[in-house]
Amino acid sequence: MLKPFCLRLGNFQFFNSLEGGGEVVTETVPPSDLGGELTPPQGTGEITEPTGQIEQSPIENNPEGQPPEAMEQSEAFAKRLQERTQAALMEERGRWEQEAAERYGNYDQYNRAMNFFMKQAGYNDLDSMMQAIEQQDLLQRAEKFGVTPEIQQKLEALEQKAQRAEELEYQREQQELSQRFTQALGQFAQEKGADAAALEQFMLEQNVPHFEVAYNAMRTQQLEEQLTSAKETAIQEYLQSKKAPKVEGPGVTGLVSDEPTTDFQVARERALQRLRSANQQI
Repeated sequence: MLKPFCLRLGNFQFFNSLEGGGEVVTETVPPSDLGGELTPPQGTGEITEPTGQIEQSPIENNPEGQPPEAMEQSEAFAKRLQERTQAALMEERGRWEQEAAERYGNYDQYNRAMNFFMKQAGYNDLDSMMQAIEQQDLLQRAEKFGVTPEIQQKLEALEQKAQRAEELEYQREQQELSQRFTQALGQFAQEKGADAAALEQFMLEQNVPHFEVAYNAMRTQQLEEQLTSAKETAIQEYLQSKKAPKVEGPGVTGLVSDEPTTDFQVARERALQRLRSANQQI
């Protein structure tokens, strides 16, 4: 860090030498003499920048204070990551270019040929040429059935309307059929006391079209699941009852109480009962 330049006696001597016609004396401070600060020389001369490059301290290059090994690993990892990213981008670009070449490789040739024939036929744009092609196709179909192009066009329009009407009629029939099915299923489920949505879901999953068959099958499945759950619950309760020691003796039944007691005889009896229960389990 440079200190503020202060006027000293040497500075006035420097200006006096200029007025007297003397030569300007310039002193250069070598880099080896540089410490933490630059001080102007006493007497004469000006301060010039050192010709050598001042090396930065490791703290400036490594603000986080990491060891050199960690810095090298970080730089190597960043370099490998950049290389892999570039390779992946190049691979994806090559794949895209290959697909584009396979799909649109002859596009220029086809476009050139189409423009050539379009101009040869006397058309200025693609729309007018497509209309002419459609008219030519209509003329060929009319000649096939022995009618005029106008009649053939009307017949085709009527066929399209009839096909659309058939599609609408089919959709209406399917909607009515779905409504009747939903109503019948709801009535059947209400009579059986079952859930209509669950029964419909079971029919769709098991591909069973009949209400009665689907209901019986679903009911059987539910009973089996309930029976399995009841068995598991009974087994767990039985195992829990075997683990808890029972109090034996005249007039004393049930499980051993875990409530604290101040009676030594009661505590002793509880401990003996737990030991007997443990021996029975072994």
